[in-house]
Parts: sequence; structure tokens; C-alpha cells
Amino acid sequence: MTPRPIFAPDVQKIFRAMKRYGLIVADNGSDMYIGGTMDARWNNDVLNPAFAALTADDFEVIQYGWGQGTPLAAPANPRITR
Repeated sequence: MTPRPIFAPDVQKIFRAMKRYGLIVADNGSDMYIGGTMDARWNNDVLNPAFAALTADDFEVIQYGWGQGTPLAAPANPRITR
């Protein structure tokens, strides 16, 4: 197993926000492409390698249906509650 890289503190903040607030997944034809709004304050020399280091295994998919918000798929990790 390859050891996980140590990410810069600014990248860790972004990853914590992704974990806390979630992401929207869209199948646009690319494998694990992460997009965002261009901002001159982002340091792409730091962000691009950090995002490239992420794999699908780093994420947990929780799919909710339309209407009452009833989950269609339960969380993969049984320790996580809804």
C-alpha cells in the first residue's frame, strides 16, 4: 500500500470542507476530474498535485432520491449515521 502524501495546510482546509459540506458528483466523461472556479489566489502548483493524489476510494457515496430525501443507498461505513 502506498503511503498517503502529507498535504499542505491550505489543501487540508479544502479537503476538510469537502468532507464536511460534501460534493456534487457529475458524470461528465472524465475520470475523477475535480473542477472549480478560477481564482488568482489559488496556488495551482500546490492544488493540482493534491487533487491528482485523490482516488475514488477516498470518497464515500451517499445517494439520496427525489422527494422525501429517503436514501437509496446506505453509507458504506456503518459507523457513519445519517
